[in-house]
Amino acid sequence: MYESKKDISTENILLKELIQLKDSLYNVENQKQLNRLFTEFETEKKELEIKNLKITQEEEQKRNRLVFGFFVLGIILLILFLLCVVNRYRIIRNQKIKIEEQKKVVEVKNKEILDSINYASIIQRALITEERKIKEFILKKLHLSDYFIFFKPKDVVSGDFYWATSTENGFYLAVCDSTGHGVPGAFMSLLNINLLNEAINVRGLEMPNEIFSFIRQQLIQNISHVEEKKDGMDGTLFYFQYNNNYANLYTSAFNAPLIIRNKEMVFLDCDRIPVGKSDRDDEFSLFTIKLRKDDWLYAFSDGFSDQFGGKDKKRLKKKAFYSLLADISIYSGEVQKQKLQQFLSQWMEGEEQVDDILIVGIKA
Repeated sequence: MYESKKDISTENILLKELIQLKDSLYNVENQKQLNRLFTEFETEKKELEIKNLKITQEEEQKRNRLVFGFFVLGIILLILFLLCVVNRYRIIRNQKIKIEEQKKVVEVKNKEILDSINYASIIQRALITEERKIKEFILKKLHLSDYFIFFKPKDVVSGDFYWATSTENGFYLAVCDSTGHGVPGAFMSLLNINLLNEAINVRGLEMPNEIFSFIRQQLIQNISHVEEKKDGMDGTLFYFQYNNNYANLYTSAFNAPLIIRNKEMVFLDCDRIPVGKSDRDDEFSLFTIKLRKDDWLYAFSDGFSDQFGGKDKKRLKKKAFYSLLADISIYSGEVQKQKLQQFLSQWMEGEEQVDDILIVGIKA
């Protein structure tokens, strides 16, 4: 019986050991499996990390390549821009150099032209009779009371001119408007002055109508045959005879003279033909004027009455001009000259002068 119990106890021990062994084996197997799973997990984790790292590196490389590409493109564009700027600078510099060279050429040409114009002005002033001599003849030889000359060229030289000369029998005074103004008008005025001098002092012509006829003939023969140009002049030539008790002769082409008598207008006659080539070949008329004491005799070009100005920027016109002369006729010649200048300045109000202006006034 004792032996039997002993055997049972041994079996129990063996069974326990067997169970323990089985458990140990199971634990070992589980541990191995866990280790394998852990190893696989770690492996996959590392592979995933490597993959993610690779993706990150590839994206970083792409980004770097893109940034580099933009950088290179920016450098290229900057270089192109700088090349354009440099090229444009060279073009502008070359243009500026050419402009400066052209400017110098133009300045030289302008100086030459201006010098020529100034020289022409000197010649014109030399040919136009000195006002001192006109004053001497009017006041001392003709025993007239007063006078003034209002002369305002549009440019340095003028197409308008006044000219005077004397002979044994009397005193001639021309108040004329040559074709054009500026340089062309000045050359015409020089020619007309020369022809006046030739007619009176060389050929000995006496009557104003004969003198104008001679000048017209010379202009047609020497100038107007070229391209049928109608160059010449309008104006009035007075012939004040000595000791004639204010009875004088004149010839007028277009611009008729005017007498202001006690602020009343006395309109004088004129021929409606120029001193030069025209469609009419009528003979010039010889007119007589008999001045009364204190009469003002005016001769003028059309420059003053043709001037634009006033509120409406229109021409002054002859009617307003004649009224102005009547209003200022109560003053001395010097004051009339000042008032004409004041009126003209106010009338123009910044407008450019359109033509030469010449007004001569003589008081009986």
